Amino acid sequence: AAYPALQREAEAKSLRPSEVLDARVEALAAQRGLPHHALLSAGVFVGPDFSGNRSPLADPRMRGSVVGLGPVGPPEEATSIDALAVLYLAAVQALAYSTRAIVEAINAARLQCQGSAVEPIRAVVACGGLARRGLYISEHADALGVPV
Repeated sequence: AAYPALQREAEAKSLRPSEVLDARVEALAAQRGLPHHALLSAGVFVGPDFSGNRSPLADPRMRGSVVGLGPVGPPEEATSIDALAVLYLAAVQALAYSTRAIVEAINAARLQCQGSAVEPIRAVVACGGLARRGLYISEHADALGVPV
């Protein structure tokens, strides 16, 4: 399985597993000649509402999903750190697009309440540990279309 190997690699490099995955995503994109790392997750979809949706739908019955898993080569490749990196990227993208849905709902509610004079959200400020995660921040900036 990939996660024990990921843990060993992270410990050997004195990194967090997410830092190893961030680097692996970039390396895989370069290795495959992709113009942007976001294209690595083509065909893989993560619906992130594993514990229901809190915002903007507030539906506790919603459930998460992972679609597009399957063999892409020899069995050892399907359980590799590279395969885990692609799934990780798809999960980060899912969170970014969930954030986009929240921002769009906020913008729509503000427009409805305040009329056309209201400005849409033009930037998002990240804080805490995730603010140091380059892949997380770049995927959110791309999905939101605003600086993060």
